[in-house]
Amino acid sequence: MRGVSTPGAALVGYDFDFIGGIVDRIGLVQVVRSLLDSGRVNAIWVFDYQFQPLAQGTVFGEEVNQPPDSREQEALDDSIRTGSTASWLAGRDMVVVTPIPGPDGGPIGATLLRLPTDGLQKLMQSSLIYTAIVAGLVLAASLLTATWFSHRLTRPLYSIGEAAQALEQQRYVRGQLQAVAARRDEFGNLARVFEAMAKQVFARQEELDALVKERTLQLEQKNEQLEAANAQINQELTLAQAMQTAILPAAFPQDPRFTGYAMMQAARHVGGDFYDYFMLDEDRIAVVMADVSGKGVPAAFFMAVSRTVIQSVAREADGPGDCLARANDLVCQENPLELFVTVFYGILDARTGEFRFANGGHNPPYLIGADGMVTALETTGGMALGIMDELPYAEKSVTLRPGDSLFLFTDGVTEAFDPVNEEYGEVRLEAALQDGQTLTIEALAQRVVDSVDSFSDTAPQSDDLTCLALRYAGHEGNGLT
Repeated sequence: MRGVSTPGAALVGYDFDFIGGIVDRIGLVQVVRSLLDSGRVNAIWVFDYQFQPLAQGTVFGEEVNQPPDSREQEALDDSIRTGSTASWLAGRDMVVVTPIPGPDGGPIGATLLRLPTDGLQKLMQSSLIYTAIVAGLVLAASLLTATWFSHRLTRPLYSIGEAAQALEQQRYVRGQLQAVAARRDEFGNLARVFEAMAKQVFARQEELDALVKERTLQLEQKNEQLEAANAQINQELTLAQAMQTAILPAAFPQDPRFTGYAMMQAARHVGGDFYDYFMLDEDRIAVVMADVSGKGVPAAFFMAVSRTVIQSVAREADGPGDCLARANDLVCQENPLELFVTVFYGILDARTGEFRFANGGHNPPYLIGADGMVTALETTGGMALGIMDELPYAEKSVTLRPGDSLFLFTDGVTEAFDPVNEEYGEVRLEAALQDGQTLTIEALAQRVVDSVDSFSDTAPQSDDLTCLALRYAGHEGNGLT
């Protein structure tokens, strides 16, 4: 018997002979042999409470029954002392340690079994294969079921979506959802609602098409009427332009003592600018440069009235100032549109070269000397005609030398704009007039017009462009043009 000071288990009241008798009676050795022969146990050991082997596989000559290792010995000792059971995997075996209970329930020994795991692994493999097959069948059934439900759910939805797209692209065919609409579920209800909506859309579309067709026909008729009216208006404006051009004088009087040239370039078919020149007697020529407020037909009519009034009073007036005063009173009396006109009026005496002038709110002309110097004439402070009657108009005079020229113009020259909205201005005009004495009077006017056109480039003409050039050749004439 083991001492109490040594780790182990002690069993009181049982002796070895008693245990040996039990072993003989139950045929423990035969049992061990049977278990080893069956192949279900690789090793078996039976120990008493003194840790002495009662039976083992080696007694039958089996090499598979190796002695307990250190871990197994600790487990056997613990089982004998406490009655605990232990098991674990050791390589290809499962080790099981169990106590042997005595009559009072306490352990009187312990057994060590090494069970092969080959059978267990085969069983587990078989179980896994079976489980995999079952899982595969379940998955396949689930997929088939899901596919069936998906097809049943998505097919009507796809049909309805395709119908909506076809309706949007105007290629929907009535009855396209008939198969879905025949269903007795929510998809059928949705398809029937969609078909009802499509029917309303088609009806509205047909109504709109008919309305558009009707409105298009009306617009075509209106366009034809507008084109005819525009053609008539253009024809009338062309006629008005021709009439306005015919009103203005075509050529200066033939006189060796002076030469002149005038031109007008209207911003529209007809304009409010006008120039005029006429002989007061055999030695005096009057020149007029005027600009009516506004543009178009009203300005053109007011221009014709103003020109006629100035010309009618010029022969009776005492001078340019008196002429503008009389003309202003008459224009104010006949001005229902409340327009006004700026006027520069001057008289050249070809015998002396004296040029008397009055200015009614107009741009002062330039004097181009025979020596090439360019200067602006003085202003006289007069107001435009047609604003207020009974106004006085002062006049001034300048004496021209042979070869001197006068350049009269409207603000359509200086107030022309380029594509970036920059104004032509007086500085550019004065530059264009430089050395003008070397040019013919017609070439001088054309140089200014070309300068303005080049400056404006692609910008539209914003105002009428009118100018008049007059050159004095002397009281006997010297062939200057």
